Parts: sequence; C-alpha cells; structure tokens
Amino acid sequence: MSLEAQDYLPMSRTIRYRTEDPIQNLRIKLVMRSQEGNDTESRWIMKERHFAWQEKVFGPTEFDKYKTLAAEIASGKVKKKGLTPLEERYAQQIEHVAAGEAMFTYVDADSFEDVTEFVSNVTTSPFEKPTPLAERMMKVQEKRGRHTELSEPFKMMYIVAQVKGRVDVTVRSEEGEGPTYIMQEEVLCAIRVYSDGTIDMTPGFSPKPPIKVDPMKGGAYKTTSEQGVPYRLETESGCVYEYWLENATEPADASEVAAAHAKEVRFQQELFDKTQELRRNFVGDEFEPYSDQPELDARKVMINCEIVSAQGFDWDHVYVQYLIDVPEGWATGDAPQLWGNSQVSRVRHKRDERGKADLEAVANFSMPVELTLWECAKDEQAKGKENREGEGKEGKGGARRVPCMLLQVNSYDQWDRQRVLGYGHMNLPLSPGFTDQAVMTWRPALSQVGKMRSFFIGGTPELRDLTFAGLPTGLQGPLSRYGFSSESSGSVRVRSHCVVQGPKPPQPKDGRHAREALKSSAQAVADATHSGRQGREATLVRARKQRDEEKMAEKRSESHASRTRNR
Repeated sequence: MSLEAQDYLPMSRTIRYRTEDPIQNLRIKLVMRSQEGNDTESRWIMKERHFAWQEKVFGPTEFDKYKTLAAEIASGKVKKKGLTPLEERYAQQIEHVAAGEAMFTYVDADSFEDVTEFVSNVTTSPFEKPTPLAERMMKVQEKRGRHTELSEPFKMMYIVAQVKGRVDVTVRSEEGEGPTYIMQEEVLCAIRVYSDGTIDMTPGFSPKPPIKVDPMKGGAYKTTSEQGVPYRLETESGCVYEYWLENATEPADASEVAAAHAKEVRFQQELFDKTQELRRNFVGDEFEPYSDQPELDARKVMINCEIVSAQGFDWDHVYVQYLIDVPEGWATGDAPQLWGNSQVSRVRHKRDERGKADLEAVANFSMPVELTLWECAKDEQAKGKENREGEGKEGKGGARRVPCMLLQVNSYDQWDRQRVLGYGHMNLPLSPGFTDQAVMTWRPALSQVGKMRSFFIGGTPELRDLTFAGLPTGLQGPLSRYGFSSESSGSVRVRSHCVVQGPKPPQPKDGRHAREALKSSAQAVADATHSGRQGREATLVRARKQRDEEKMAEKRSESHASRTRNR
C-alpha cells in the first residue's frame, strides 16, 4: 500500500473509549514494520506483539540497568535495604528475561514521563514560543507529576519502541557497511484509564481497513489492505516506521455485549439531554418570535460592532467618536444609543518577528457598539415607485440609502489640546455573518499657519455636520466635494457581527419557475452568442470590403499616374 505523507493518521489524536469489562482484560496488539535502508527499494521488516494492561516488558536500557543491579545484589556490592520495592521486584523479574525487547512498556509504577504531554501549543504556528508564565507552569507540572494534571485519578501505561535515531558521527563505519545509529525511545501509544471505565488513548486504535465489494463475483468482498491506514513515525536520520494498534481483547458473551450496548445508549441519551438543558439555560427564553402578520412585516437587523483599533495617525492619546446615521425607511428601538465615545488610548508600535518596533503606530480600543434596526417594509413598498422614478431622473442620487457609521478620530494630550485626526464612514452590514473592515479616513488640509497653530495650541478645522463625512441628510443628486481641500489620514479597524430576522423568501411549490428561468437564461446566452457571432462576421465583411476598395483606389491612382507620364 503506497501512501503519501498527508494520508497517514496523526499520532497526536486522542480517542476516548468506554468499557464495562474489567480493565485487566484489555489486550492491545502492536504491528510495526520498518525499512532496512533509507531508500524506497529496501524491504520492510514486520514485527508484532501483544500487550496486556500494566504488563511490564523490559526494553534494552532497563534490561541492562536491572541486569547489572541483580548481579551487584548477588555479589553483595548492593544491599537490598538501600533499594526501593520497585527496584527489588524488577531485579528479581529480570533473572527470568533473556534480553530486552525492541517493543516494550512503561507501567504506572514506573517513573517514566513523556515530555510531549507537557507541550500544549495554543496556536497552529510552528514558530510559537511559550510565554514566561507558561514555561513556569510547565515546570511546576513536571515537578508535581502527571497525576496532578487532572482532578480525576487515573493510571497510565506507555507502549514504547526503540528506533534508530540520528547517525553516530563518532563511529567510523567500514567500507560496505551502513552507518551506525544512536538508538532512541519513541512513545507509540499512551493509555490513560479512569475509575469510571473511561479510556483515553493517544493515538487510538487503528481504523478497520475499507472493504471492496466485487459485484462480478456474486457480491464477494475483500479488504483493500491487511491492516488499514497506519501511523507513521520518521526519525531524524530519515528512518521510517509504520505501525498499527488493534484491540485484541477477547469478546464477551452476547448478553454482556447487549447490556453494555443498552447502557451506552442510555448514557449517550443522558449526556444529550444534559447538553440540551445547558444550552437552553445558556441561551435563555428572551428571544422574540417573528410575527408573520402583514402589519408587522419588517426585517429586523441586530448588529454588534467593535471598534478594534486605529493606526497610521500622527498623534498619541487617540479616541474615536461614532454616530449612527439612520436614513428613511429604517427605524430604531426605544431610546437607542446612536452615538458614543471610546476611551483614550495610548499609541503602541507594532513589532516584527525579530522583536523590533515598527514605525506603524496602533491605538487599541475594543469599543463595543450594539444596534437593532427595523426595515420598514410598508414604507419601502410605498416609496418603491418614487425611488424607481428618482433613479431615472437623478441617477445615483435616487438610490436607496442604507444605515452607516460615521467616525471621527481625535487626540487629547496632557495640555488639554484636542485635534481632529480624521473622518470616515462605513455602511453597516445588512446580511448575516461576520465582517472585518479597515475604514480609511481623511481630514481637512491645513495651511502652514494652521499646522503651527495645531502643534502649539491645538485645534483643527472641524465639520459642522458630521454627516458630511458620509452622505448628508436630505441629499438630492450626486455628492460633490469640489473645492474642499483634504488629505489622507490613518485607518480604523471595525469588526461586525450581524443577525437578520425576517420572513422567508417566497419559494415556488414546484420547479416550473426555476426551469423557465433556466430556459430563459440559456436562451439569452444563446442569443448573445449568436448575435456576437453575427457581429463578428459583419465586421469581417466590412473590413474585407474596405480593403478591396483601398486596393481599387490604389490601382486607379497608379493608372492615372502612368497616363500622365506617357503624355
């Protein structure tokens, strides 16, 4: 079975199982294969072994350690009083072991700790660096041990394999022999068992291989592979190992299986009911049901905005003022908050990957703005004809306006000097979803005297009507700012979440209208293609006719010139 690197199962996935059987009945079958060389043509070596729960299998390192300890105890160099009960027990067991195995285990009584358990990245970036607080917390967890990581007591077991690590450069290999590797231990599976029968495996059991049905042989089926998709381990030296984890526990009686299945179904139902109850308690019952009555037929738009930050402005101690401009055809709730100010924020400079400060200055606000709007459907229907007529007369000026947010960015320093740094506007989102916009701003241009006055005593020209930053109220026709001198300023970042509540769009009961629309669109495309082809043919005919006329004119001029010379 040939697989790409992205087709293998991730070794970091944790799967949770539940069982009613005694955990002592758990049996895990490990099938592992490796290549003799680093090239793709090398043959694979297959190994397999069964492990029971808390079964101690000595690896090469532990075998050498406890074999030496047993010999020292026998010779009298080491006394048993100075040993722990675990060391004494392992020294007795090692006498019945011939050699250490390449696939072995660490049980709960061992002092083995997997360092990867304490590495908990919170982002997907490969360059993530833990903060000093996170580093100190990891050290505290390492000192206290793995049993304090969770509140529930559990027991651990690791299935480990000794694999080829990096090449040992201190050993010179002879001609015809391969390189010498430094052997290292790699955790293939970590098993955590809780007192309630819950089992967490990292990674979990390998999925069963897919089945391929052959209809030509009467529906006979066969597996597409022997073990299915494996886990893949690649060391620093490039050696590749593939392995599978299978559940080799002996099946229980049919009655026990049925009872366990019924209990599992009951447990899942209780968990589902509890989740639904928590969701209802969290959501609450304060939602307003939508009314389908014609007199209340209006679309409700709920918008949650956040004025995140402002960047690119020249001064420090920045704050933002906002005003919600609600045009005709829209209504607001009772006592709406249509304007407000943010807090004064000091400017911070961005830092690049090397930690150096950038020239771009950013002032953070995180100012929330909540708004509820109703689109008046009756007013829209009443003014629909007027708007359509206005579009023909006034062009874009007759188009229907939408609510917008007007922004004014100011600065305020310790000498009570205030300056207007920029104006901007953005149309509020009226479709459900999330938007993240950067609102570009502008400000009135200052003369040289005005710049000096603003620098020393503060104060800048301000708009008398803030709606001039967007579309002024009562605008008829296109907006013209001719003669108004301005200059570009910074930008304001605004994030918005929108929820729309309204009637469902009318849908045909059958697909007749859809088919007619599709037929008409297809006919329109065909007509356009036909007309385009005819237009191209007509153009070619005109070009040929013009070229022939030019040739005839050249011939007539040449004949006239020749007659003149003969005379």
